[in-house]
Amino acid sequence: EIIGPAYIFLKPKESVQAIEFEDKIINIVLPIKVHLKVREAPPGIKGDRSQAGNKIATLETGAQIAVPLFVQEGDIIEVNTERGEYVRRIQ
Repeated sequence: EIIGPAYIFLKPKESVQAIEFEDKIINIVLPIKVHLKVREAPPGIKGDRSQAGNKIATLETGAQIAVPLFVQEGDIIEVNTERGEYVRRIQ
């Protein structure tokens, strides 16, 4: 794909800036931080430190990122789109 990795944080019908070259979109520009809903998150197991207190969660866009053990399905989290990393829980 030409667009690059940023598309994994793009919600349907969300407006973004597109970078075009020779009539083709080659990249999109997302805000540095976006708020996304956690679609799936395994329960955090108390005492499990194999992932340094993190687990893999699937977001509403289908993207998968490492989040702290306390993050649950349905939570809204802030994600840094440049690094693809969890920033904080919003609600």
